[in-house]
Amino acid sequence: MTIAAPEEPLYVDGDAELLRRALDNLLDNARKYSEPGSPITLRAAAEGDEVVLEVADAGIGIDAADQVQVFTPFFRTDRSRTRMTGGVGLGLTLVQRIALAHEGSVALESEPGRGTRVTLRLPGPAAGSRRHQRCIASGLRRRSEATNDACVDRRDGLGGDDRGVR
Repeated sequence: MTIAAPEEPLYVDGDAELLRRALDNLLDNARKYSEPGSPITLRAAAEGDEVVLEVADAGIGIDAADQVQVFTPFFRTDRSRTRMTGGVGLGLTLVQRIALAHEGSVALESEPGRGTRVTLRLPGPAAGSRRHQRCIASGLRRRSEATNDACVDRRDGLGGDDRGVR
């Protein structure tokens, strides 16, 4: 897997466990629907007031007709059912609900035989806000249990090790 993230930490307001689950689902889908050794890229970037997390693969892709349904609970494409990858069709539904719960969004672009790119957009805390200051004060190593703030740092799963979103 290739990870592309800025040197500067990225901050996200949200529940660290839910955000970790959303990212895990996206990475798991990229792995399941790609051939072993195929490139998978995780990109993290700040775009305006948002933090953008993007997972891209060179896997089997999704037909255009199926793309409008991939966020529907229990939907699985015919191609995913024939791969025997397991699952019941809730992964992308969960990612979408987590994004919406954080006032964010998720978008999917895919082409059969060429791969899929899923983009998760989340609001970052306003600079100077109390949540932003808590992220800085926490050293970006733990979340505030009182507020469930998530501080995303490239050293914590988006760049260096596998500890995930903090």
